[in-house]
Amino acid sequence: MNLVRITCALVLLSGPASAAPAPTCAEFLPLEQFHREQVRVDPETSQLLYRLDISTPQLARYMVVFGWMQGQIEADAWFANGQTLQVGLQGVRIEGTTYDHLTWAFAYCRTDPTARMALVVDEVFDFFVRR
Repeated sequence: MNLVRITCALVLLSGPASAAPAPTCAEFLPLEQFHREQVRVDPETSQLLYRLDISTPQLARYMVVFGWMQGQIEADAWFANGQTLQVGLQGVRIEGTTYDHLTWAFAYCRTDPTARMALVVDEVFDFFVRR
């Protein structure tokens, strides 16, 4: 397992840096098949599960996008809550897991491949927010 982590870190650190891992849906959509076929979520723990014989660069790219999506959703929630954990007695809460958010984002991107990923994350947030 450490070999996979080290390899992923090397792949991530050796690539070009960018503010968003997939600026448009067109760059995000190639991960959809990997998402559907190679990654699962344990229903009891919500832990991501994947096969050990998968492509390490593809897994690394997926994890970058996964982490970016998770961070963007959490940032949206932070700002929606007035930059605190709660506003008054009730804070904004997000339904679903990041895996669910990515699944929804893939569906959105299929309808608008030119959409910027920052917009897609905002749409995901609006769809999954529970007030």
